[in-house]
Amino acid sequence: MLVIVEFLDDFENIVRGTKASFDPEYNDSIENLKVMMTLKSTDLEVTTLRILNHGKILRDKDSLNNLNIKQGDVLQVRKRTVMGCNMF
Repeated sequence: MLVIVEFLDDFENIVRGTKASFDPEYNDSIENLKVMMTLKSTDLEVTTLRILNHGKILRDKDSLNNLNIKQGDVLQVRKRTVMGCNMF
């Protein structure tokens, strides 16, 4: 199945608005899709990616099939922000 992802944030060598296509299996997980993305662009890391569908953040362990993702759907990619706290 062909899935298109659109980057909504700038990444190291990927400009915001860039679209890319991937060919996962229907039963692949969101995490597997992230791995495919990192194989296509070595500047990406699985831990820095958030995948969204219609504004909803998708969990890594969910499968495309369970999320009702169909061929040709466009998923969005955002940078995962890490919250930290400073201790004084």
